[in-house]
Amino acid sequence: MDEGLLQERRIASMECAPETVIIGSSHVMYIPFDYENIYNAGMSGAYLGDYYSIVGLLKYYDKMPKRVVIGVDPWAFLRDATAGRQATINKYAVYLKNGIENESAFDDKHLRSKMAYSKLKELYSLSYFQSAKKSLEQNGFSAIEKTVSLADDAEMGAKQKILPEGRYVPPTAGFHNTDDIDKEINEQIKSGSIYQLGQGFTDVHSQRWKDFERLIKYLLDNGIEIQLYLPAWHPKVYELFATDDKFLGVIKLENDVRKLGEKYNIPVHGSYNPKFNKYNTEDFMDWLHLKPNKMYLDYQSIH
Repeated sequence: MDEGLLQERRIASMECAPETVIIGSSHVMYIPFDYENIYNAGMSGAYLGDYYSIVGLLKYYDKMPKRVVIGVDPWAFLRDATAGRQATINKYAVYLKNGIENESAFDDKHLRSKMAYSKLKELYSLSYFQSAKKSLEQNGFSAIEKTVSLADDAEMGAKQKILPEGRYVPPTAGFHNTDDIDKEINEQIKSGSIYQLGQGFTDVHSQRWKDFERLIKYLLDNGIEIQLYLPAWHPKVYELFATDDKFLGVIKLENDVRKLGEKYNIPVHGSYNPKFNKYNTEDFMDWLHLKPNKMYLDYQSIH
C-alpha cells in the first residue's frame, strides 16, 4: 500500500482542519491518543522528509491544525528534508522547504496542476474510505485487501485496520510472544544491523538537524503547539545503543531533542531509554514496538 498516496488523498479531501495531527513512524501509528478531533498521519519508517511532506500537505490544502505531535526516531535523520520514504508525496516536502526559506514560494500553486483531483471529495469521502475497496485497489492500493481492513471500530482481528482518524490497529498476529521477541532482538544484535539504522548511528547530519529545527520554528511561528515524543526501545536494543560507540548517536540525539524542547518551551514525552517507565519484553508487541496501551502510557510520561 502506498501510504504517502493515502495520506495525500485523505488530507486533500478533509472538510476542515483537525485540531491535532500526529506525525512520525509506526512508533506513533498505533497510539490511541485521547486528543479530540485528531488525525494520525504516521507512516511506516518515516524520515525527516516525511515530516516535511505531511506538514507540506497540511499547508497546501489549508488544513493546518492547532497542535502537532512529532514522534522523533533516530533514523529520521538519515535522509534530507526533501527525501522522504514516501516518494509520491516528496513534492510537498519541497513545497514546504521552499516556503520556509522564502515565504513567497507558498503563493506559487503550480503544484496543483500536477494533482488533478477534481473528484477527490466524491471519491475519498469517509463512506468511500470505509466501503469502496475495489476503487481503492484501482487507484494504487492493490495489496490492501490482503493485509489491511478499513474500518471504524478498533477491535483487533486477523487484519490490520486503519480507523477514520488515521490510527492503525495491529492484527492479533502482530503480538509476538516473549520468546519470539527475544529471538528477534538477538538476531538483530547478532547481525550488527538495527532496522533502518543499519550498522551504526554516530551523529545527526548538521544540515538535517537545522532543517528539523526550522520545521519546529515554522510551526511555532504560525501559532501551532508542538509536542515531541521519543518512543522507547526494547531494553536489550537500548543497552546496545548505550554501550556500542557505533550507536552512541541515539543517546546524543535524545539529549539534543531535550535541549531543543528547553529552547522553545516544548514538552518532550517519553524516552528512548525503557528504564524510565520500567518496560521489559512483556510490554512489547514485537521487538520494535511497545503494545499500543503501553505506547499511550509512554507518551503520557514527560521526563
